[in-house]
Amino acid sequence: MTVIASVNKTNNDPQMDFHLEEKPTGHYCVRVAGNLTFERHRGFLDVVAVLPPSANALTIDLCQVDYLDSAALGMLVRLRHRFRACRLGLRIRRGSMVDTVLEVANFGKLFDIKTA
Repeated sequence: MTVIASVNKTNNDPQMDFHLEEKPTGHYCVRVAGNLTFERHRGFLDVVAVLPPSANALTIDLCQVDYLDSAALGMLVRLRHRFRACRLGLRIRRGSMVDTVLEVANFGKLFDIKTA
C-alpha cells in the first residue's frame, strides 16, 4: 500500500489525522484517526480531493475515530452522492467507538459497511 496524501494535526489540531493510501486495482483508502467534526472536515475533503481519475473505489476507514458529529455524518452522505454520480464504489470500515453512531444513523442502509 502506498500513502498518496496525508494531513496530520489539521489546523494544528493534534486530534485528527487523515491518510490516503493506494491499494491494488484502483482502490484507495482514507484512514481517519481522532475526532471527525465540522472543524476538521476541510482536511478530510482535501485528502479525498487528490483521488486520481483512475480511482474506482474508496474505503473510508473509521477504525481509529473516537467521535463523529452530525456534520461528519452529513459529509459522508454528500460524499456518497458524489461517488454514486461518478459510479465509484464507496465503503466504510468500522471497528471503533463510533460504530453505535453509524448504526443509529442507519448508515448500513446507505453504505457498504465492513467490520475491521
